[in-house]
Amino acid sequence: MNKPAHQGTWLPWHQDRWRSLDRDPLITLWTPLDPATIANGCIQVIVGSHKLGVINPLDPSAFLTEEQARQHAPADKIVHLEMAAGEVVLLHNWLLHASDVNHTGIPRRRPTSRMRCCLARVRLIPPACDWRESCRPRLSHRRRF
Repeated sequence: MNKPAHQGTWLPWHQDRWRSLDRDPLITLWTPLDPATIANGCIQVIVGSHKLGVINPLDPSAFLTEEQARQHAPADKIVHLEMAAGEVVLLHNWLLHASDVNHTGIPRRRPTSRMRCCLARVRLIPPACDWRESCRPRLSHRRRF
């Protein structure tokens, strides 16, 4: 979320989740184009909260209710992720996070798209199958890097 100078909004506590996808992405790569500081609304996280799973599955984007936020994001557990421009952080999508208003005269920008990684679908090989022989997937093309 971009935060123009002296603007922006409070982005409440949430987890990155979208019901429109067939499965939850697991990782967000986030990089600011400008320094991200407490004063300009850097990301706030609750360390280890991803281990709780999706806290509010009723919300399509996993925003917490006020009561859930009080319970799972108490002030003494908040960690501010201050970052220099160009630094990168990888966040588990279920990590609770929020961000504040930009109170400075400098914008806080980030690229408009973030990389989200999903697990690939996995095909199980029957136990009686010798994977080196007939059950080995056939590649229609090979690409060398």
